[in-house]
Amino acid sequence: MKTLTIFKTLGPIDLKNVRRDSLLLWLPLIPIIQALGIRGGVPIVAAALQQHLGFDLTPYYPLIMGAFVLESPITTGVIGVTTTLIGFPIAGLTPLPFGHLLVVALLGSLIGPQVALFLAAFAENKVAGFALFKFLNSLLFIPIVAFFLPGNWQLLAGFLSPFWPLKVFWLAAQGQSYWLFLLAGLLVNLITLMLLLQRFQKVVHR
Repeated sequence: MKTLTIFKTLGPIDLKNVRRDSLLLWLPLIPIIQALGIRGGVPIVAAALQQHLGFDLTPYYPLIMGAFVLESPITTGVIGVTTTLIGFPIAGLTPLPFGHLLVVALLGSLIGPQVALFLAAFAENKVAGFALFKFLNSLLFIPIVAFFLPGNWQLLAGFLSPFWPLKVFWLAAQGQSYWLFLLAGLLVNLITLMLLLQRFQKVVHR
């Protein structure tokens, strides 16, 4: 059974599940709601931290918005790219030209299929799938921690696919060139996607 045949077989089943589950129908709107929360909440928190602790949160806005830009394409794929492009200007924390934002969102969208293939290839049931999904979420903290590392030390997190969209976003937000990191990110994500697809095919053919 070829991969395309598998998707043609499972696709209608997944579509029926989406229609039955109202939460899945609302999923694309979550980034918009998050963006509104960021726009209203983060400046208030930043002002409180500055006033009471003398802590300036604004240098960390790219970290917050990088996580936002990355999360939506991971959870909702191509739809997430669209909602990210809409939600990012609503949040309004870190100005970024549309072209740069689109590049980051598209690179991040490659992670969604990786998550799906990983769960399909390694989770034997829903309980195992939930546990593995929590494990994957915990791995996302590693690229976030890399934000606090100096210079090329950040590349230690480069073995994880989500690091590269974040790195591209951080550089774009600082007005720096990111094309080498974009190419490296494409390479890492495509290789990871290919390996997971091979693993998925082996599981299906067992």
